[in-house]
Amino acid sequence: MQRCKGLSIVLLVAMLAMAVLPGCAAPTTPEVIKETVEVPVEVTKIVEVPAEAGPVTLEVLSPRVDFEKAAPLTMVPRLADLSGKKIGIINNTKAGADAFQPYLEEVLKEAVPTIELKIWSISYNAYEGKEEDLKEVAEASDGVIVLIGD
Repeated sequence: MQRCKGLSIVLLVAMLAMAVLPGCAAPTTPEVIKETVEVPVEVTKIVEVPAEAGPVTLEVLSPRVDFEKAAPLTMVPRLADLSGKKIGIINNTKAGADAFQPYLEEVLKEAVPTIELKIWSISYNAYEGKEEDLKEVAEASDGVIVLIGD
């Protein structure tokens, strides 16, 4: 807030000097004053101040957002072995996931011949019933791999 007051004083002094000093006629068009204010993010504002304007007060807002932190999630332990396990693969339906999916399946089946894979296409977009689809994947799988194809 201190810098805002400083800017107001600078603008006020500039306007008074133009009106009071002899031989200095007030401009007929607004004068453009450029001022850089130091805040966590550098902001440069161009302020047009007509000659007849009075004191100017600027309000500088913080670009930071206050938000509530979500409670930490409890992760389930990793599977010790994939042999004979049912692994669900969620494809988020983006092009990158579609391109990577066959390679993932091939590598997993070569590394663990007894692994059971089931592919689920679940859109990254919200849709009615998505939560139920995800619960179905969790119930049918010992572990889940999510392909995020961005």
